[in-house]
Amino acid sequence: MRIIRRFIYLLFLSSKLEVNIIIHYRMISVNGKEGCVQANVTPEKGERFNAIPGRCSDVSCNQYQGDIYIPFCCRVSGFLC
Repeated sequence: MRIIRRFIYLLFLSSKLEVNIIIHYRMISVNGKEGCVQANVTPEKGERFNAIPGRCSDVSCNQYQGDIYIPFCCRVSGFLC
């Protein structure tokens, strides 16, 4: 009986770990050039960075510039417009 309770408890915990992660983007300006950065983050993190749900390609920023990893957050991709 104890094993069944633990199993149900673990199932409950795993269902709570399910997180809604979507791509968010934000327009930036670097050295006078317009650009865009995008990352797969939760809506809460996106709001914290003032990002908009969607991709950089939605605003015609398609020239890939590279990726950078932000610790404890995500991998961010940069694009020029």
